Amino acid sequence: MKLLLYITLPTILFAFYSCKKGEVAEVKQYSKLKVTVTNQYKQPVSGFTISLKTGSRSISKVSESDIYTASYEAGGYTLTINKTGFIDFTEKIQLNADELKEMQIVLKAGEAYLKLNSDSILRLPSSSLSSIVKIQSNTKWITKDTSDWIEISKAEAFGDDEFYVQTKANLSDSIRSSTIKILAGDHEQQVVITQYPPIRIKKTIGIPGNVMTQTPSSIKIEFNQPVILNNLQSLYYYCISGTPLQPVVDSNILSFNYSCGELGGEYPFSISVKNTIGDTFAETINVGFYLQQLHFKGNIVTHFVNDKDNSFWLLMENPDILYKIDMRSLKIIKEYPLFTNARMITVNPYNDKIYIGYSGVAALYILNPDFTYKTIPIKLDSTRLKYNQYEELTPELYPVNLVFTKSGIGLLSLSYNGDVGNSRFWFIDAAHGHKTWYTNAEEMEWYPYTMDVNYDQSKIIFTNYSLQYFTVFDSKTMAFNKVYSKNTWNQGDITVASRKDANVYFQQVYYQSVVNIETGSNTNATLDALDAARFDFDYGQKNKIVGFRSWNGYVEVLDFTNSQTPIAYHYYRFFNSITNTLDGKYIITAAENGNGDSWVSQFPGEWFREEATQSSGNTLLKIKQYPSLIRKSQWR
Repeated sequence: MKLLLYITLPTILFAFYSCKKGEVAEVKQYSKLKVTVTNQYKQPVSGFTISLKTGSRSISKVSESDIYTASYEAGGYTLTINKTGFIDFTEKIQLNADELKEMQIVLKAGEAYLKLNSDSILRLPSSSLSSIVKIQSNTKWITKDTSDWIEISKAEAFGDDEFYVQTKANLSDSIRSSTIKILAGDHEQQVVITQYPPIRIKKTIGIPGNVMTQTPSSIKIEFNQPVILNNLQSLYYYCISGTPLQPVVDSNILSFNYSCGELGGEYPFSISVKNTIGDTFAETINVGFYLQQLHFKGNIVTHFVNDKDNSFWLLMENPDILYKIDMRSLKIIKEYPLFTNARMITVNPYNDKIYIGYSGVAALYILNPDFTYKTIPIKLDSTRLKYNQYEELTPELYPVNLVFTKSGIGLLSLSYNGDVGNSRFWFIDAAHGHKTWYTNAEEMEWYPYTMDVNYDQSKIIFTNYSLQYFTVFDSKTMAFNKVYSKNTWNQGDITVASRKDANVYFQQVYYQSVVNIETGSNTNATLDALDAARFDFDYGQKNKIVGFRSWNGYVEVLDFTNSQTPIAYHYYRFFNSITNTLDGKYIITAAENGNGDSWVSQFPGEWFREEATQSSGNTLLKIKQYPSLIRKSQWR
């Protein structure tokens, strides 16, 4: 008895602990299937193959009798019976637990077939559309499609039948395709559905023509799909091109010459195209000869570039607003509403503060991020007065120009009447309460025609219109040093200090040169340098001294290293300023039409550099007008 208990107890414990607490052991349920197969003459058919498929599992057996009986786990199956010489039989069945399912199946003699009685390729427009697909068959067939933009009206059918294909609207920019499969046993047919999007223009770009190589301007229009041109017409009537448009279509790209196109301009065209299925696109479009462009209401007062954050600061009047613009994205980062008659702006590298001066106001204003101001009064210094036009001694109280070095010391131009021509220099020290003072140095008596800080922000470069040299102020030594070009007799006009190295562009009347203020090296160009030119160095160049100059209707690429002018573009409006990012990737310009509209444009640096890196052999020369263009005067 003891031995019996010893054996039985572990058995009971094993049975008890074999299931965890709360678990119920799975019990499978089965059903019985009985299939009787005959032909259309009610004669028994044996030797057929019966297959039951559920999910990824499939069970197939050959029945030697006309009656097949077997047990299967309860559930849903696809039952298929096939035998050589007969058409396959397929049907979905449900086997219920503990039940007998009996089926009488008739196999028809012959071979199964599956045919399409409609197009196997459907090219559809972008709108939501219903299409019909017709099937010829003598057996059961099913449809399959995996796309999310197609709905099929029937998942399965028998014999000759049809189904509808409903497509959702294609709102994308690309052509999409999907394949519908119709299956009947080993037979398969396919219907390829291709749906086109609405015809859209993805990008337009106007490429200015190089005057130096007599290359005409051209335009490229990129569509989101291959197109066929119906009509193209210029709607810009202020220029009559001597060269016909002669458009060429290469798949989805439409290109043509347009000799009226000028750098920074925008031109209207009427265009009509169609795609391969007959959808049409007809619109009036504007094509700009730039990458991006911002339009402002108002007139440009001045600008400032801050390389610390790749920002371009634009001071406007009517309305009086200061804009901070990202030079890479050309997005407006901030807008600062200002008081009326702001005339001066600079960013102090010592404290990264924005300084503003107003016409007729004896103060400097530091702009805070919350649009409040800190006021720095300009105090009267009776020891330094200047005669006005009435021969009266007048104090200089009104700021007209200001540039700081990184030490906080700067040069401030103060005028008695707000006119830069009636101003003189004062020192200002942001590191010591914005103290102002002057010395007896002769340079303190000048007014600056142009003034900016050098690349390491330790020196200030300026020139006076009537002098044959420019001046370098060193904030460390507080000394003024005169720098001459090779031409010591022509009067100076403007200076532009490189923001990347020690080079300084010095424009004199009928002479221009680049002087390195550290090494003393001096390169010059023989092309005439007239008043009102705008210049900046090309910071994308590594081994050459190259710059962009805007004047007299053109933007020129000046290669001082090789004494060449390989590129010159006609501009649409005079550029108040031209500059570029420190990597040279983007060129930024500001322009106005004098009628209350202004623009900031962005151009790719490659436009100004691609040919300049090649040996074009073009020497410096004076540019002349296109002979093939007739331009009519207009407000631009």
